Amino acid sequence: MSTTLTLTEALLTPAMNAIYIGSIVVGLVVYFILGKDSWKELMKSRHIYGIDINKTRPSQRATIKEHLAKGTPLPKDLAPYHIPESAGIFIGVVYLIVVCIIMGSSSLISSMKEEQRVSVLAASFGILLILLLGFMDDVLELRWRDKVLVSTFATIPLCAFYTGVTTVKISYPQYMPEFVKGILGKSLLFDDLWDMGFLYYGYMALICIFCCNSINILAGVNGVEVGQSLIIAIFMVIHNLYSMYAYGTADFESQLVSLVFLLPFITASTALLMFNWCPAKWFVGDSYTYLAGMVLASASIVGHFSKATLWLFLPQLLNFGISLPQLFGLVPCPKHRLPTYQPDKGTLTPTYNFTVLNLLLYLGGTTTEEGLCKRTLLFQILCNIGGLYIYHKVL
Repeated sequence: MSTTLTLTEALLTPAMNAIYIGSIVVGLVVYFILGKDSWKELMKSRHIYGIDINKTRPSQRATIKEHLAKGTPLPKDLAPYHIPESAGIFIGVVYLIVVCIIMGSSSLISSMKEEQRVSVLAASFGILLILLLGFMDDVLELRWRDKVLVSTFATIPLCAFYTGVTTVKISYPQYMPEFVKGILGKSLLFDDLWDMGFLYYGYMALICIFCCNSINILAGVNGVEVGQSLIIAIFMVIHNLYSMYAYGTADFESQLVSLVFLLPFITASTALLMFNWCPAKWFVGDSYTYLAGMVLASASIVGHFSKATLWLFLPQLLNFGISLPQLFGLVPCPKHRLPTYQPDKGTLTPTYNFTVLNLLLYLGGTTTEEGLCKRTLLFQILCNIGGLYIYHKVL
C-alpha cells in the first residue's frame, strides 16, 4: 500500500470536502421539492401519475380512473392511492447540476488526465440523456422492447468518447490449488492483461443497458426500486474506500471520480426513499430507474471496477435470468408482473410471474407490501456482502 496518502488523508482532501457539501445539498433540495404539495399537484395535473395497485381492488381502480376522466374530485378514501409519478426527473436535474458544480468548484476536472476528463464528461452526458429518455418513457409508457432501445441510445456518449483503458485482468481465484495453476500456466485468460480493444466498448454498453433495465424490472413494490439502488451505491462506496485503503494514491483518482457520482446519488435517493416508502407519496417512474442504473454503471466504468459491480447486481441478475421466458414471449407476460393483493388481509400473495418478488413470496410466505420490500432489500444486502467478499477475498 502506498504511504504517500493514507485513507484518512484521502477522505479529507478539498475535493472530498466539496463532494460532502454537494451531497448534503442534493439531499436537502430533493427532500424540499418532493415535500411540496405544489409539485405533486403539478404532475397530477399533467396526467403523470400512477394508481397504487398493491393496495386497491380492481373496482377501486376503475372508480379512480372514472373520476379522473370526468375531472371530478376523488373520494377521500381513494385519494391516497392516486400518486404523482416521475419523481426521478426532479432528482436527476438537481443531481446533475450539483455534480457539475462539485467538479468545477473543486478543480477536479482540470486536475484530471485528459482521458479521464473526457470519460467523466461523456458519462455525465449519458446520465443526462438517460434521464430525458426515462421521462419520455414515463409520459409515453413505452413497450419493453422499446425500453431496451432507449437505454441503448443513452450509451452512445460514453462509448463514443471513452478514451480510458480497454484491458481486463482475469486472475486465478486466490484459493485455487497451486498444482492447478501450474497445469494451466499463464494463459490467455488467467494472470494476464487481456486487451479487449473495440469489444470493450460493447462490454461498456451492455453494462449500462443491463444496469438500467435490471433495476426497472425488479420493481412494483413501494420502496424497492430506490432501496436496491441505494444499497448498491453504498456498497460501491465501500468498494471505493477499500480500494483507497489497499492501493493508496495508485488508485485514488479513479475512486474519487466514482465518489463524485455516488455520494450525491446516495443522499438524493435517501431523500426520495422517505417519500417512496410504503405507503408511497411519490412514485419514482422510469426516469429514476434509468437514472439509477446509468449512475451506477458510469461510476463503475470511470472508477474501473465494472467486474465488481456485477457482483453487486446478483439479485438483478437472478431476476433477469428467471424473467427471460416472459421477456422473450415464451410464457405470457402481463404489463405488471406483480404479486396479487388480498384486500381482506392487506397482504400480497405470489403469482405465476417469474420475478424475484414472487420467488421471495413463495419461499417466505405471504406478507404485506412493506414486509416484501424489507425482505427484498435484506436479500440485496446479503448478496452484496457475499459479492464483495468473493470479489476481494476469493477471486
